[in-house]
Amino acid sequence: MIARGVMLGPDQPVILHLLDIEPAAEALNGVKMELVDAAFPLLKGVIATTDPIEACMGVNIAVMVGGFPRKEGMERKDVMSKNVSIYKAQASALEKHAAEDCKVLVIANPANTNALILKEFAPSIPEKNITCLTRLDHNRALGQISERLDVQVSDVKNVIIWGNHSSTQYPDVNHATVKTSSGEKPVRELVSDDQWLNTEFITTVQQRGAAIIKARKLSSALSAASSACDHIRDWVLGTPKGTWVSMGVYSDGSYGIQPGLIYSFPVTCEKGKWSIVQGIKIDELSRAKMDATAKELMEEKSLAYSILVTGAQDSSQYWGYWPRSACNSALAWSICCESLKEVEMELIDAAFPLLQGILATTDVNEACKGVIIAVMVGGFPWKEGMERRDVVHRNVPHLQVVANPANINALILKEFAPSMPDKNITNAAVPKSLIELENDAEHLLLARNQVVENDKERNGNREALTALRKRAKTTKTSIKSPFEWIMKDTGRSGSRAAPLVKEICGICGNHDEKEKTWMMFPGSDVFACIPFHAAHTILEKDQELLEYEAKKLQSYVKDMSLLISEKGVLADRISPGVLRSLVTLTDKPK
Repeated sequence: MIARGVMLGPDQPVILHLLDIEPAAEALNGVKMELVDAAFPLLKGVIATTDPIEACMGVNIAVMVGGFPRKEGMERKDVMSKNVSIYKAQASALEKHAAEDCKVLVIANPANTNALILKEFAPSIPEKNITCLTRLDHNRALGQISERLDVQVSDVKNVIIWGNHSSTQYPDVNHATVKTSSGEKPVRELVSDDQWLNTEFITTVQQRGAAIIKARKLSSALSAASSACDHIRDWVLGTPKGTWVSMGVYSDGSYGIQPGLIYSFPVTCEKGKWSIVQGIKIDELSRAKMDATAKELMEEKSLAYSILVTGAQDSSQYWGYWPRSACNSALAWSICCESLKEVEMELIDAAFPLLQGILATTDVNEACKGVIIAVMVGGFPWKEGMERRDVVHRNVPHLQVVANPANINALILKEFAPSMPDKNITNAAVPKSLIELENDAEHLLLARNQVVENDKERNGNREALTALRKRAKTTKTSIKSPFEWIMKDTGRSGSRAAPLVKEICGICGNHDEKEKTWMMFPGSDVFACIPFHAAHTILEKDQELLEYEAKKLQSYVKDMSLLISEKGVLADRISPGVLRSLVTLTDKPK
């Protein structure tokens, strides 16, 4: 969504910084590969890393999805303790390395209090630049009203989510309106059922997250991602005139809410800044529910601060946790019926303005009735040990499905749908040029990884050499000139003549060059005791080779980056800033 311009508009290029925990590094690399393969015109680069500092370097917008999930048997204090550690580390990385005007959106639960913790450990980030996500609840409320009234979700506006992103939140429709043929009408007037609005509607929105977890065994994914894009887009580009949205923001005391809490208010946005909507009339029911959710937030704040005082558990291994989507298709077999229902719920919650309706079914005939465009993604997957013909035989009975092997399945579909014109059946065969491009990208990625490993080896060698120089009580800067290395010895030793001149090693100096020194040989597991002079000589030679390899690798990375950019993958051309960062190299070491 971000790479397509949904978050920041269709004209804003982006560089994505992706952070995950070390065990998920391989999967993260797979995500990066998919982003490259998608060839998004707005995507200028992807940085996939497990290093928080690298991930936060220079970012303008930070969407914090990492957090420790509450598991069965865990108390709220246990979850809070783990998240304090996570957000302390994230806040530190953001404060030191993010852009000065960085806007932060916290999504991981408990979102409001996690945002408060982040603010505590990143005092230099302005209060107005730290928010949490309640737009998901806002969109859920819009979706429920549009379904109840059978209107487009884009015609409903100005619902409010007050308070905490939890089951105590208060979805308020007292000031919401619906656009009709005769003008805007209040939601309460059109629904004409106060009992439903004051009870079932509120609990449905409050418990919607739990209902989705029950249906798919995981938290919201699609609707949460869409809501995060909505939140940032309105914050950066502004809200439409006469419309407000819900955001978890730093309370300034408005509507009697204690200052210092991250509380969801109705806000309008303009020129990258949000403002709490003032002057909204609060009735008795609303006051009670707003105070109840504020009380919960104060309890969470006290709990978080008590953990900060007593010390939190080390949960750095839980960096980057976020739920993964479990269902990919709206047409599934009966065993996926529950997941299919969850997909429908998520689509409703996302409140897409262009979505006019959803038909989720396990009946093939019902799914195909009247469709104009059919994207056939279902098929029996190719498993290890299977022949291609086995996959074909599995797919033939399900003649409506076209997945890999795409070409053959397209022929099967044509065979059983003779009335469909040939030109209306296509497959997802990958162009040869795209395959070549993918190979180039993989080689580039491998080279960049080798550059990192080379840097680690060079740094290790450099540290070892520095240690030896200190041991010899000299450094390169204190080495005398070649003429000063020569000393004359006119003395005699017994009957044998001593050498007239002797050259002193620039590293060893007056140190005993034959002193035994333990050393592990570069590029091996051999650990041996060798003379001091031999030890530093081996390290110096190895350092020269590493420097040479580094130059070759960096040169290759530069060439491949230019090659890929010329093919359009990096959107027209690689940026001048990236080119400047690539070192001008020679083929031979100095």
